[in-house]
Amino acid sequence: MASSFGEALLFQLLRYHRELPLLVESVDRLGVSLCGRSDDLADFYVGSTVMNIHMRLVKLAVDIREERERLDDQIALFRVRAAAQLGLSHLTYGADLDDLARLAIRCAEMSARDGVPPNMTQAAAIETAGRCYSCGLYFTDEDELGPLVRTGDHVWPASLGGDTVLSNMLPACGRCNSAKQHMAVWQMCWLQPEVYSYSKWSRASVIMANAVKMALHTRAAFDHAHVAGSTLKTAFLAIGARESVEVIDDDSSIDFFNMRVHSPKSSPTDWNISG
Repeated sequence: MASSFGEALLFQLLRYHRELPLLVESVDRLGVSLCGRSDDLADFYVGSTVMNIHMRLVKLAVDIREERERLDDQIALFRVRAAAQLGLSHLTYGADLDDLARLAIRCAEMSARDGVPPNMTQAAAIETAGRCYSCGLYFTDEDELGPLVRTGDHVWPASLGGDTVLSNMLPACGRCNSAKQHMAVWQMCWLQPEVYSYSKWSRASVIMANAVKMALHTRAAFDHAHVAGSTLKTAFLAIGARESVEVIDDDSSIDFFNMRVHSPKSSPTDWNISG
């Protein structure tokens, strides 16, 4: 369920891009084990591919809005450049390209808007009882770096077409907001270096980037939204702030796909379902 133009563009691509189902089918048909990570790595690869297309379409629309004022002219130029630069045509896209262009242009319009109104940040904070939706700390708390700063975080990033509306807003401390940056889906985080030996993990000597913890949180929220048929914001509110990172299965090595930040006992979510 989409609550922003950016999410709607993602769903549009998944629904009508003719090559994406072929990509998924090809990956599934390989039937290789890939050291027990075949499904996880396939999700990572497909998700990364979809988001690459999504981001390029939005940036294309940003450039076009700077060159043309009339919507009809923007759509016409979008069709030409989408075909020439991205190879997007009736052969690869199964719906009206004009509709896709309008959606991408609306995403570009959202990305050009200024900040979050203070009253919206305050309203969002009420929904989490004054806590950061990601790390769970209260905005009245302090740590070694000083007091937490309350900000409004676009659940779907504004830079990728996230609307500045309450349905796409959650309260975040400045540190979590900064760590998230423009991450819309977990596949956008730099995950590959996050592989640890079991002995290092057992000694509690692992130092993990905040962005990776947020990616684990985002993966859990996408799973929950998929199971419940809800918006991403509703899913984040349902599962709550992230917990301490823990290992899912015993393994000689621990990577992103073998970690979670929500215990399955604390949520009815099926954590094994693809996000």
